[in-house]
Amino acid sequence: MLNERNLSMRTVVNYMITLRTIFNLAITKSVSNTQFYPFGKGKHQIRFPEIRKIGLNIDEIRILENINGLTYAQQYALDVLLISFYFAGIRVSDVLKLKWKDFLDERLHYRMGKNSKLVSLKVPDKVLNILNKLDRNINSVYVFKELEEVDEKMINY
Repeated sequence: MLNERNLSMRTVVNYMITLRTIFNLAITKSVSNTQFYPFGKGKHQIRFPEIRKIGLNIDEIRILENINGLTYAQQYALDVLLISFYFAGIRVSDVLKLKWKDFLDERLHYRMGKNSKLVSLKVPDKVLNILNKLDRNINSVYVFKELEEVDEKMINY
């Protein structure tokens, strides 16, 4: 896959994960036997390549903070991105699931979606400015109101 098809290492890893999942399902459903399982200790081990994440620099953030002429949807998306950034890069999926009750005593208290860890972060003034712009009424549960009518089981999936 690397040499003949010229795929990236991450793409190869994704394919191997899919193959491993198929093997696991086949074994669970008694379609295959564990003796044919090619993964695990002493066999093929899937190694994830290290990646270098590059964030935005301060000048790029300032440009985003001062951009004008955005549509409502563009501004809304930018607000989600900036809240993520101001909270030291919390996952956008976690930002979208934030509830108003998660904010208490000038802190954000939430459970990370990826690993279920509880986190408490001081709410920066720039986040407060964004939150104050958002639509909210007495019955609002979610910071981003589009989730109000969604089944909570689907949100926490």
